[in-house]
Amino acid sequence: MQALIELLLNPVLFNISHGDNLNAEKSKNLIHSNYGWVIMGQFWYVDLFSQFIFFSVGILLPIWRDELGITVFQSGILGAIGFFGFALISIPSGMLLPRYNPRKVIFICTLIMSIFAFAHGLASTPILLIISRFGFVVSMVCWTQVKVLFMQKLFTQNLYPLINSIDFGIKALGQLVTFSSVAYLIVFFGGWSAFFFAIGVLLLLFLPMWFFFGKEKNITTKLEKLPEYLGNPISILKRKKSLWLLAGAQIGAAFPFACFVTFYPTFLLETMDLEIEAVGFLMSLFPLGSVLGSFSAGPISQLIGRRKPLIWIPGLLLPVCYILILHVTNLYSLGIILFIMGMLAFAVAPVLFTIPFDMQLKPQELVIALGLIRTLFPIGATIGPLLVSLIRVSTGSLYDGLLIAAPMAFTLLICGLIMPETGPIVQNKNINSIS
Repeated sequence: MQALIELLLNPVLFNISHGDNLNAEKSKNLIHSNYGWVIMGQFWYVDLFSQFIFFSVGILLPIWRDELGITVFQSGILGAIGFFGFALISIPSGMLLPRYNPRKVIFICTLIMSIFAFAHGLASTPILLIISRFGFVVSMVCWTQVKVLFMQKLFTQNLYPLINSIDFGIKALGQLVTFSSVAYLIVFFGGWSAFFFAIGVLLLLFLPMWFFFGKEKNITTKLEKLPEYLGNPISILKRKKSLWLLAGAQIGAAFPFACFVTFYPTFLLETMDLEIEAVGFLMSLFPLGSVLGSFSAGPISQLIGRRKPLIWIPGLLLPVCYILILHVTNLYSLGIILFIMGMLAFAVAPVLFTIPFDMQLKPQELVIALGLIRTLFPIGATIGPLLVSLIRVSTGSLYDGLLIAAPMAFTLLICGLIMPETGPIVQNKNINSIS
């Protein structure tokens, strides 16, 4: 496997992966500081269309049950397997992939993502669908881990909250479009297979763009050779124990979130007797709030100088919202709650992913730190849908399983209050104390 990776990637210890004071040197090394936005724009294009693959499962499950005979337990596996891919591959990919030319890694991972998008459309059995989903997520995780290196290299520290907010905002926008349009797109394309083929083509279009606009010579001038990283980057998890609190905060929040995106559309269809288009519209209100939460979280955090309030406040309110949506039947009230839930849930992620940047870690350490978040988050997201599906099999009810999942988001409250503050207010104090 190692030999195959080396053959494909032509390993280059790209200087994007080395150095202690990378942020301090950026302004001297970038020939076009605005070109970083061109690079990120291409990444966000892929992020947007990747959400169609990842979050269309909940809308498509009723159709797959009729056409492919997917069982309740297989539905749980489909909901969990995507998050399991994050848990399985985030840290290993963070340790291995920074050794190679990141531009080539991005190209190859996007190509593999498009292949598995086509595989979704060709799947004729539940097992093939599960394999296609797992393969897509693994390649997407590798792609995401390498994207972090570009983010750290191309932007100064004060822009990290904004970049992370836009990054998660684009993902939320993708979810919004997915939930609101998948039912109509399936009709437009004449079936769910053609829908996945279309997403595969859109992902393939990234490759020529990246070939022409993602070249290293367009990004930086010649950088001074910086010393290689000494030791094992995974040791950062021992030295910075607060990273475990940071990553653990999302375990409980992921539990009801994964259950919600997987089973709540079915819950609405069964309990409120709605059409699938109406369910798609209601579900789209969650990512609509997510867009607002994602885009505003970073700037708000920077404005107030703190990160923690945008973690523990959602941890206090989200469990209440998850319980309410199981009991509220008024469509207008339900829509408002779903919007607020999306805003709260997605205000957390940009802030959590900014905190490792606040710590000014080395590139290899940063990838490992973010990999830990992407590893622990899916633990709850993997267990949740499986547990709900098992409860559904034994009791015949989705309500019981979703009700059990709802309070788990309290981990955001607990960890958000305990973790140390790293925002601008602390950074300024450190600078003043050094002075």
